[in-house]
Amino acid sequence: MDKKRIGKYIINSLVCLALMNVLFYATGSEGISFPDTPFTLKSLVCAVLIFVAQYIGGCPFFHRKNLVSLFVMGWWYLYLLYKFFLMNSVNAPCDGTEIIAGMGGAASFIMGQFLCEKYAQKKIAFIFLDVVQFLFCLPPVLSLIHYSLYGTLITYEEAVALHNTNFRESYEWIITYMGPLYAFMTVLVLGGIFLLINKMRTFCLSHSVNEIDSRNDINYGESMEHDGGKKPPVLILSLALTLAVSILPWNMWLQTDFVAPYFKAVRYSMGLSQYYRNIEAKKDSIAISDAAPVTSSSHTIIMVIGESATRDKMKAFTPDYKYDDTPWLSQQLNNPNFIVFKNAYACQSLTQQVLESALTEKSAYNDKEFLDSVNIIDIAKKKGYKTYWITNLGYNNNESSFFNVASRADVLLNTGDDDDHSMLAELSKINPQENNLIILHGNGSHAAYKERYPKEKAVFAESDAAKAKEAEYANSIRYTDEFLQAIYDYGRAKLNLQVMLYFSDHGEHMRTGHTPNDQNFVKVRIPMFIYLGDEYLKNNKAKAEVLMGRKDTFFTNDMMYNTLSGIMNAESNFYIPHEDLTNPAYDFTADTLWTFGNTIKVSEDPAFK
Repeated sequence: MDKKRIGKYIINSLVCLALMNVLFYATGSEGISFPDTPFTLKSLVCAVLIFVAQYIGGCPFFHRKNLVSLFVMGWWYLYLLYKFFLMNSVNAPCDGTEIIAGMGGAASFIMGQFLCEKYAQKKIAFIFLDVVQFLFCLPPVLSLIHYSLYGTLITYEEAVALHNTNFRESYEWIITYMGPLYAFMTVLVLGGIFLLINKMRTFCLSHSVNEIDSRNDINYGESMEHDGGKKPPVLILSLALTLAVSILPWNMWLQTDFVAPYFKAVRYSMGLSQYYRNIEAKKDSIAISDAAPVTSSSHTIIMVIGESATRDKMKAFTPDYKYDDTPWLSQQLNNPNFIVFKNAYACQSLTQQVLESALTEKSAYNDKEFLDSVNIIDIAKKKGYKTYWITNLGYNNNESSFFNVASRADVLLNTGDDDDHSMLAELSKINPQENNLIILHGNGSHAAYKERYPKEKAVFAESDAAKAKEAEYANSIRYTDEFLQAIYDYGRAKLNLQVMLYFSDHGEHMRTGHTPNDQNFVKVRIPMFIYLGDEYLKNNKAKAEVLMGRKDTFFTNDMMYNTLSGIMNAESNFYIPHEDLTNPAYDFTADTLWTFGNTIKVSEDPAFK
């Protein structure tokens, strides 16, 4: 054993230990004081891993042969410094994860390079290592992209939406919010990072081979130099050591920005399959307290769930809005059968979080959890309705919480067509001689707005590029208005429509979409209306009068489950009276309602100030 070389490895490890601690205490969150025991222990373990990597690899840590590993470390530390100096510290506090991930990752990749050189010696193995190193460096890039667009790091709620998206939605989001130039530059940067990793690795390895016999500071595979004819056992030992060195940094990598919320979202989505089993076990315990039907004749109730519609940009709700994008709904403002609510809000600004509350018992005003919450479809089935879920979103949302609710319907119809009007044809499959609850959920005004309507339906246009997006949004709203009119007309003519309820899942901001980061209230001011047929008004006078008197009442859509239960005369042992707009017990105000995931009161809406 070369004591001089071992001494050099120890010195390198101590330098790494000092570097980690200097960075931690210089950029750490408020309240951190020396010594911070959890970080100290992790940094000590990391220093040991650095020593092991040097010893097995037979090369000092700060050596050109390890340039790619040093790049990985430096990449994470540059990101850490960027966060500290240029990001809002409240949104991006340092807790040491980047420090351990960067240093430990470097040790891990030194071991990976050793394995490739010693045992694989094939180009594909080195390419695979390059890909893994690239993926290890990816979270800072994704976090910086998100920060540049929204001014914050990604949240868990956004990660859930990201996990449940599909290629079309991803493409449209990129085009709408990043733009072609930004997207192209991002691809160039990502490609450049991978190419840089690949070129550094090939350059350093080609030069290191020439140094092995001529320099004393490299002893390739020092601990394995006497393996002789026992290569398989030594290979197993090498793999075991590489795995041991990799556990800590990869575990810390899973806790870094972007990665942590995304994997939390993945775990949550994987557990959603339990919902069906839970409700299947609970459905027989549902007891409807009122046996009275809504009407004596067969009838239909339709609930239309809008997408990304904000009442701020709808003529029926905002009379001075420059685009006449709701001609049909505007006509219904004077229709005595329509209740158009002026103060409806979304409970959150992301679809999954909204619908897992709007469709079930769960809300901001009770302690229900989604996985154990009874849904409106099972309530309607217990009341005697044939239930339909009609969508055109394809099967890309199968892992979402609301798909688990949709799967409870007697009939699930999926057109797979981007055009929302494709769902209208499905209405002809419904038997008017039965009591029906139909829920329709489409693309609405989800970005990209110009993809939500046929070109010949473009009514509004702007020559100015900055205004073109809003004109496209107005066209999508107008197309939805036509969609609602078609449902209403067909329902009244063919299905004895007695209740039609429309609300949007959330609103939309023209620049930042509907991410909750900035808590801009335009993202939660939603349109909502209820149509009540003549038979309903005759048979349910008390409830109708209560609803008619609540046009100006403040409401959040996580109470839609209880409200629709009340409308259907389907109050049950899973019903909360004071969350039902039809019930006199409802007494919420702007001061007692919550939005953006129970983080801010509706009364904080700047529109009131």
